Amino acid sequence: MGISYLPNTDEDRRAMMAAIGIRSIDELFADIPEEVRL
Repeated sequence: MGISYLPNTDEDRRAMMAAIGIRSIDELFADIPEEVRL
């Protein structure tokens, strides 16, 4: 049995970001110093 992968749609991403109060994915990483990001 294989594992299915269904990517999030743009609307899915917008809804998730709205739920946590951000406007962009970059805001998720704003508090992480650039030198420790991968």
